[in-house]
Amino acid sequence: MSTPMPSRPRRRLLALAAAPALGATWLAAGPAHAADAPEPVPLDERFDPAAQAAGLLAVSATPALKGQRRVAVPMFTVEFVTADQITAQTSGFASAGRASSSLYYTLHGLDPALCQALAEQLHTAFLGQLKAAGLEVVDTAQVLASPTWAKVSGSGKPLPVVAERSLTVGPAGMRLYGAAQAAQGARGGGLMGGLSAFGQIASAIGSMGDRLTLQKELDAALLEVQLRVHFVQLQSSTRGFWGRISDTARVDGKVYPALTLEGTQVEVTQPGGAVSRVTLKAPLAMDPGAIAKVAPKPTSAGDVAGAVAVGLLRLATGSQDRSSSEELQAFVDPQRYPEVLAAGLQRAQAAIVQALVAP
Repeated sequence: MSTPMPSRPRRRLLALAAAPALGATWLAAGPAHAADAPEPVPLDERFDPAAQAAGLLAVSATPALKGQRRVAVPMFTVEFVTADQITAQTSGFASAGRASSSLYYTLHGLDPALCQALAEQLHTAFLGQLKAAGLEVVDTAQVLASPTWAKVSGSGKPLPVVAERSLTVGPAGMRLYGAAQAAQGARGGGLMGGLSAFGQIASAIGSMGDRLTLQKELDAALLEVQLRVHFVQLQSSTRGFWGRISDTARVDGKVYPALTLEGTQVEVTQPGGAVSRVTLKAPLAMDPGAIAKVAPKPTSAGDVAGAVAVGLLRLATGSQDRSSSEELQAFVDPQRYPEVLAAGLQRAQAAIVQALVAP
């Protein structure tokens, strides 16, 4: 089993709210609370896909392939998260003001052409890993030439998909569609994102008949692959009851590339419509050296003026609320980033294949 890998120092941001003495004494008796999240597992050279697959991957219905030895990959996408944020806010227990703290991260230097090339490389490697495991793989050109595939993916988006906070790429000619498109739309947030995701889910349900037709036409189990790569792990201190009534709001972030729990899965469609999903049990962390540096976002005159205005308003109203925010920029290393991700994600794919073929 791999040992935890070193990572960049954690960036922390705190906001304290004034609390009455009795409340402060009572709260001090409780434990410190932080978000409970699975510990990331390093995807370094010590990672053993065969030995670690069972412990790191969950299969919703085993065996995933149910004896099928012929597979097709109609969708293969890699989503790169390019921005994220987190906010912690206390409830303002008793007469205390509320405390809130926000942390914003953006990723810079991510070359779309590099991402596209990486997706092509990973897709080719994945097909090779399936073949090495003894599976017969339908040629991608045959899959994409199918009129039924065109119907299945017709309501989706051609790749690449550039969103406000992510870039999704895949092999030439493929599309983001169905439940994968809906989930990505929901992660986009906001009312319109939710409404769009709802429509996409309805479309995905409606296309199930076409997917079964495609499965019969290709005489193969369908493997729809989604990989999602984040660049920062964000945590909040105010999850749960104790966190919300605390007088401290704390957020922090650790910067390193990682394959995430959310948005990473392989969906397997079998004859008759049976569906099985392979998902992660823990994030898979890669070398933090792939990120060259992290720096505060340059402050503009408008930012300073806005902060002064907020402070004056609180002073005038006698508000006890406290807040803090910080915007940080992470910059990829143009050489190490693709090398680290190519090696790490191919190790993850090898573990996924192990989970697929397990009896």
